[in-house]
Amino acid sequence: MADKNATAKKKPGRPRKAPEEKLEQFSIRLPPKLKLGLELLARAQHRSLSQAVEWALNAGLSKFELASDGYYSSLAALLDDLWDFTPPQRAVTLLLHAPELLTYEDRIAAELIKYSVEGQAIEHGKPGGIEAAEFDQLVEQNWDSILAVASSIISAGESPRGHSLVGLQSYGWPQRS
Repeated sequence: MADKNATAKKKPGRPRKAPEEKLEQFSIRLPPKLKLGLELLARAQHRSLSQAVEWALNAGLSKFELASDGYYSSLAALLDDLWDFTPPQRAVTLLLHAPELLTYEDRIAAELIKYSVEGQAIEHGKPGGIEAAEFDQLVEQNWDSILAVASSIISAGESPRGHSLVGLQSYGWPQRS
């Protein structure tokens, strides 16, 4: 009898998807010829139009070669890693492997992190500074403020290299407007 009550409480239909699995909607404009091509692709593959668009995008991302260091073979391979990263991790990864894909502000913020006094000490294994885990936590917790500092650096025409993130934090991060 308990089993009958347990199954009776389940809601009918499909289970809810996790937020990262939900599909996002956006509109695009296409020339009529491309739209017809997508419709034909959908028919040929026995897919919906949305599924055909998704397939075509995945195929395009897989074939698009990056002009960077060769670490990632395609934009799809880079995307697979970036998807699991936080915004600061994405920015630094893009700086290292595909800087042409960064916005200017994100590039300056990534350089501020990578080429900070602490970032360079960690990279070169120099003792006496902040530990890598602490540094990562500092960056994660203050990403919006780091973007604000990057904007200030851009406005002032300064270099993002050689700043101390711990020093910037102790003076008070500028707030993003």
